[in-house]
Amino acid sequence: MKKVAELHVSITDVVNMMRISGQFEGPLNEAVTRKLTADSARKYGLTGSTDELQNAVDQFRLSKGLQKKQVAQNWFKARHLSLDDLESHLETDLLIDKFKTALEKSAVKEKYSAYPQVQVAIREVIYREWLAEQFRHAKQQPALNLTNPR
Repeated sequence: MKKVAELHVSITDVVNMMRISGQFEGPLNEAVTRKLTADSARKYGLTGSTDELQNAVDQFRLSKGLQKKQVAQNWFKARHLSLDDLESHLETDLLIDKFKTALEKSAVKEKYSAYPQVQVAIREVIYREWLAEQFRHAKQQPALNLTNPR
């Protein structure tokens, strides 16, 4: 909850505003997509090492100018986040990246171009095809009413 003077704004207030203004579905789909992919990566046996996670944290801190302890603490405090929150987010990023690579390796190679500049796009297409299939499956379940991302 955010307090400005004597004004209180709750998470519910923010979520309702986003729903009404049509801004809720995109972040919701992104959160579902991230969870679905990370869970699938784990089921596939993929993990991130401690070194990979530390490297991701270091790169994040460098990209945000958070090398100094006090600057980093202020950044976390301003966003109501902890280091554990950041590590969880970055671990999910690692798992998603590894899962995309695994999907790419398991795809029928003849189906895709071998040009190096196209490989990144191919990887994304393979991932999006897999993700669309997951959403199609989820739509068949009454508890989940999701739309395709992006």
